[in-house]
Amino acid sequence: MLFDSGVTIRTWILFSLVLSVSLSILITQIISWILFFKGNYIWALGISLTPLIFVILVVIMYMISEDLR
Repeated sequence: MLFDSGVTIRTWILFSLVLSVSLSILITQIISWILFFKGNYIWALGISLTPLIFVILVVIMYMISEDLR
């Protein structure tokens, strides 16, 4: 569905951002659990919220890309 509007650099960037969201969630949750069990609660919370940056980037990229609408 993403590439229905044609293959452009913006669609590839959005595609890679969507893939990086799932990978970043997996990695940060593992790191967060390790930090949590070591007692670093504030760092664990901060690391677990890091994937929100990727979600915000996906939303911004979708709003900017006029060819995806």
